[in-house]
Amino acid sequence: NAIRVFPKLYIGGRPEAGPLLNSLGVQVLVLCAKEYQLEASRFPGVQVIHCPFDDDYSSGPSARELTKIQQAAWAAAGSVLQRKRTLITCFAGRNRSGLVTALTLHLLTGETGKKCMAHVKKMRETQIEGVLENPYFIDILSNLPATRKMKLL
Repeated sequence: NAIRVFPKLYIGGRPEAGPLLNSLGVQVLVLCAKEYQLEASRFPGVQVIHCPFDDDYSSGPSARELTKIQQAAWAAAGSVLQRKRTLITCFAGRNRSGLVTALTLHLLTGETGKKCMAHVKKMRETQIEGVLENPYFIDILSNLPATRKMKLL
C-alpha cells in the first residue's frame, strides 16, 4: 500500500517480511513503528533503517527519539539522492511514517515543513485517511522554515 511522494521516495504501512520489497525494487526501508521492528534479515536485499517511536497523542517524541527521527530522515534523503528507491513505513502509514517522510522531503527540497507536510498528506490521502494528525508531529513540521536543499557530496 505504498505511494510515491517524490522521485524514489515512498510512504506506506507495515511492510510484509520476505523478498517482496526487493522484488518491487525497494532498496532502503525505514521502519518507524515501535511495535514492528523486524530484523533486517527479514527483508533480504534491502537496507533497513530502524527508527522506532510511538504515535502517542499524549506526549511528543523524547529528545532521544527526535534524534533518531532526524537521523532516519537524513539517511533516507541520502538514499534518495543516491537514486535508491526508499520506503518509509510505520504500522498504518499515517503519522510516524508521515513525519519522517515530510522531514525527508524537507531535506530534499528545502521547502518549509508546512509545505512538505501538506504534500505528504495530499499524496498519501489518495489511499488512506487521517494522515499526519498527531499534534506533536504537526508542531515539529510547522516550525521548519525553508532552507537549502540537501545535496549529495
